[in-house]
Amino acid sequence: VAQRKLVYDTRSGFTQVPPRVVTTAGGGRLDAELYPFALAGTGGRLAGLGLAASYDKTFGLSIKIPNTAVSAPIDQSHYALGARYRFNLGSTATVKLGLDYLRRHYLADRDKLTSMAVNLDAPDVDYTALAPGVSAHIPVTPTITAVAGANAMLVLEAGPIQRTPSYGPATVYGIEALAGVDVALTPQIGVRVV
Repeated sequence: VAQRKLVYDTRSGFTQVPPRVVTTAGGGRLDAELYPFALAGTGGRLAGLGLAASYDKTFGLSIKIPNTAVSAPIDQSHYALGARYRFNLGSTATVKLGLDYLRRHYLADRDKLTSMAVNLDAPDVDYTALAPGVSAHIPVTPTITAVAGANAMLVLEAGPIQRTPSYGPATVYGIEALAGVDVALTPQIGVRVV
């Protein structure tokens, strides 16, 4: 399940604060990490160097236009590409440091709205960011590992929401945290529930 909220800081001098926006829908996410030097059996310090990728897509998401019976479909997705370095703590626990390039977008389909003369007064977002992060992986059983982590999103671009016709220049940042478990299906393939 994915949820997005848009709230406004009333200290910024707005005299008329737009309504709070909350959207919720189902979604799917794929994550992959590959450590080629560890798989090749090279060992040494290069064994901890890896590549990471993730893709997230929300399905069936829409936003109700305030004061109407009309809804607009929303295209929401996320992808990240990055590098990891993993440190072994003891024989099984690991800590990973990473740096990702990521994109997130939340775009309303306004085509139907235009033909109905309905206006959605909520700008789209299309974030581009660099995200340094850290995560820990601690085995609980031979096939279940507890995971926790956090990323800081250093936003480079926010898309239409940050342009003059919408809200204009702003300080934008993001924080992502996760906690859950990895379940090993084979020595190289697992399922993550976070």
